[in-house]
Amino acid sequence: WYVSIDKLKERLLELNKDVNWIPNYIKEGRFNNWLNNARDWNISRNRYWSTPIPVWECDKCGHTEVLGSIDEIEKASGIRLNNLHKQYMDKVEYACSHCGGKMKRISEVLDCWFESGSVPFARLHYPFENKEWFENHSPSDFVVEYTGQIRCWFYYLHVLSVALFDKPAYKNCIVHGTVLAKDGKKLSKKSKNYTDPMELMKSYGTDAFRLYMYQSNAMLVNDMMFDEAGLKDMLQQFILPLWNCSYFYDCYSKIDGFVGDENVKPNSTNKLDKWILSKLYETTTNIKQKMDNYQVDCYVKPLLDLIDGLSNWYIRRSRRRFWGKGLTQDKIDAYQTLYYVLTNICKIIAPVTPIIAEKIYVSLTNKESVHLESWPTIDEKYKDETLLEEIDLVQNVIHLARNIRNKNNIKNRQPLSNLQVAFTNAKNYEIIAPYIEIIAEELNVKNIEIINDVNEIASIQYKVNFASVGKSLGSKIPMVVKALNSNSFEYDGSNYIIKLEGEDLTLNKEDILINFNAKGNMPVASDSSIVVSLDLTVTEELKEEGIARELVRSIQDARKQLDLEITNRIKLELVGDYPQQFLDYILKETLADFENNMQNPDLEIEVEDIKIKIKK
Repeated sequence: WYVSIDKLKERLLELNKDVNWIPNYIKEGRFNNWLNNARDWNISRNRYWSTPIPVWECDKCGHTEVLGSIDEIEKASGIRLNNLHKQYMDKVEYACSHCGGKMKRISEVLDCWFESGSVPFARLHYPFENKEWFENHSPSDFVVEYTGQIRCWFYYLHVLSVALFDKPAYKNCIVHGTVLAKDGKKLSKKSKNYTDPMELMKSYGTDAFRLYMYQSNAMLVNDMMFDEAGLKDMLQQFILPLWNCSYFYDCYSKIDGFVGDENVKPNSTNKLDKWILSKLYETTTNIKQKMDNYQVDCYVKPLLDLIDGLSNWYIRRSRRRFWGKGLTQDKIDAYQTLYYVLTNICKIIAPVTPIIAEKIYVSLTNKESVHLESWPTIDEKYKDETLLEEIDLVQNVIHLARNIRNKNNIKNRQPLSNLQVAFTNAKNYEIIAPYIEIIAEELNVKNIEIINDVNEIASIQYKVNFASVGKSLGSKIPMVVKALNSNSFEYDGSNYIIKLEGEDLTLNKEDILINFNAKGNMPVASDSSIVVSLDLTVTEELKEEGIARELVRSIQDARKQLDLEITNRIKLELVGDYPQQFLDYILKETLADFENNMQNPDLEIEVEDIKIKIKK
């Protein structure tokens, strides 16, 4: 027995256009190709444990009848069945209306994929029950399965829905990939090439596991090489920073007696508050748009960016606002902003990290559960794309300079004398001007020097991006290389106009790679529009200031070891050749009072040959 696919093929192809496939290329690619080449579908099987095909055949004249319900079986045979398994249906016999012969059910059962393809309506016992409900809820909003179902379940759902209802079975179809071992081999109990999942859950938590899976290649068609290190990354980049942000708010708000209120929307004029609120608006809007289109693989990246911005920029740069005495308006603005951002982050992350979202949200609000809340709507008044672009530029400058430090093994706590900054885009000079002090503080440099011409600190080299245009340029590549080397081109802000003999060739921004090479002794780092050069010379005075900063870090760590509250003061003694001109700075930063000849300290440590004694 067959379903005649040829009779349906035109509509199968036409109605496939109404489905939103994720990823989209499956629609016109693998699924469309499968439909084009589909053959008639054999739906009969010679087995026992499956659904009997409800066709009765006369043993004399061969007349066949399809009985479509228990009522129809009873009407034809006088037998009322309560069980539709094979052993009961095979007992139903009745006289042929054509020749008087015996009508017996054919021996075959249905292909199980016929049953799987019938799920949307069969699970509702349609059309005998829930007829109106099904017709109002079909097609289904979405289905999701792995790539193997492109030619199986997705296909059979589509065939039966088009055949019966002349419409697709689903509006959206998400196709995920498969999980493989770290070496690319299939996961196997026999080879034991995977860690016990329960051990991973105990070590990293289920939230980290979900995050890792959400941002993996497997979310969209591709294979994923499972690596335990990915769970560790999610724990360190997402779970712990978010927890620390929540802990920071909890500690300081209790000191000041501040109580957050979800009904209060921040109305701060502080630029840091405006930036993180705009970041929250951007992230929430971005994720909603992607998830509305079922692009689930786009969920985690903007969240990671938001958490990083909250932890490593907003809170770190706002610390001194929270340290101030009394509840000033600026501190209230900071508390309200941080509370608003944290509670809404919990709502955004609840679907992907339900455990930590619940823990933090309930702690902040005393409500029953974050999972009883609605998806947040962030007020559009917080939208500020210009501010986000400005801070992105500032952070890119900082990132490039830190790369120079890292490559030369110079810690950020070691002060340096001078940073030079130049831009290929003239408008960036105006943007960066108000942020000079912030950049200097972040990079721990004494002076920021703005260079108006990139050529003063670096030579520029333009190269063809062969990965982008290698095939399309073909024999013209040598001519393009020659034109780039001789600066025979123009750049209009988005495209490169290459001047070749007898013609102008237009290339996209991505088609040209730009390299900047240092002209002097100071190393440079760059991206396509920013060049920075950092003086790595460490004078004796800079060295001593670096030691002072190292001492502060070590004393702060010691305070944590002693389980001290943020406001607790300590007694401190430094023994050895410590930088005495920075003593006041060390005491202020660590909430310490100096004590000579300290007896019975609570903790002793040694840093840079300097003995540190601490007493509670």
